[in-house]
Amino acid sequence: LVNSYISYLSPRIGVEVDSISISALAALVEYNWPGNVRELINVLERAMLLSDNGVISLSQLPEGISRLKNRDTSSGKDSLSAKFAISKDWFDKPWKEARNEIIEMYEREYFNNIVKSSKGRIAQAADKAGMTTRALYDKMQSYGIRKEQFRD
Repeated sequence: LVNSYISYLSPRIGVEVDSISISALAALVEYNWPGNVRELINVLERAMLLSDNGVISLSQLPEGISRLKNRDTSSGKDSLSAKFAISKDWFDKPWKEARNEIIEMYEREYFNNIVKSSKGRIAQAADKAGMTTRALYDKMQSYGIRKEQFRD
């Protein structure tokens, strides 16, 4: 979602921003978002205007969001790397390749858990995910997830 809005907003506000740092993304993930998507769009737009190197960093996020990640992350307890088991070799890869691998890993885990939590009931899982049953089936097929695995 964040990367989609960065791509959408960049030409509209006239700045060339094409990525977001891991720490900034982790802070966005941890934030509660009482204003939902509109708040996210406003935060991204502001951060993009403040960015001077084409990458949104933690320092460009509002204090209420960035302070969530200002805790000591050297221990790895709060880091995105720890949450998603991101290996160090990903940081040697080009951004787009690493991003695609992270997205695939997240989607696989998300769809596996959403189908598991609905005990293999696809309509219920699709409703929870906010998508059509067809779209959910497509994602399940691409990740090798079978509803039968989760039925009692």
